[in-house]
Amino acid sequence: MKGNAASAEIVQGMTAATVKVLWCLFMHANENGLTWPCIEKIAKTTGIVRGNVVRGLADLANRGIIENTGKRTRHGVMIRCIIAPQLMRRTTGSPIGAPQAPHL
Repeated sequence: MKGNAASAEIVQGMTAATVKVLWCLFMHANENGLTWPCIEKIAKTTGIVRGNVVRGLADLANRGIIENTGKRTRHGVMIRCIIAPQLMRRTTGSPIGAPQAPHL
């Protein structure tokens, strides 16, 4: 499975809020798929409320897309993105269904 077809299959059935949470995690992930933005950072970055961030994280974990590493940072719990971030990116660098960053 390649690029956009794989991306579309991954986000199928997700709420818009969950897709935004996934996008935010991928945008913050390092080359190993590790990311640790706090819930408030995800909410601010995506423009969704904290409760929807928590539900989105739970949905992603239930789908096996992310996992809690059990490691704590000063920002919260470290999360590992199981699906490679590059799989979700379009040529513009944003995952399918994610809001496009404004060009400044």
